[in-house]
Amino acid sequence: MDRNFPIKPAPTDDSRFTLGLTLEVREVLQRHGYPTLGAMDVVDLQQILFRFLYRGVGPAVEAEEHLAGSKDDGPGTPGFGGPRDF
Repeated sequence: MDRNFPIKPAPTDDSRFTLGLTLEVREVLQRHGYPTLGAMDVVDLQQILFRFLYRGVGPAVEAEEHLAGSKDDGPGTPGFGGPRDF
């Protein structure tokens, strides 16, 4: 599968990841008609951007990890490694 994110290896200090980046994403959302973000929404958005850029999140990443055999969420988690409860 073609994937450029998360960035690997994750940089220890990336000068591109700033509050300004988060505020620009906020502006794009608002231009597309989404509600104005409150202060805590901005904090959440910044955390989500960080996870997307450097850690990898979401169903597509989980599916790739499953296919690679590297994810184990423990017993009783069908489809994501570990024993199944069938």
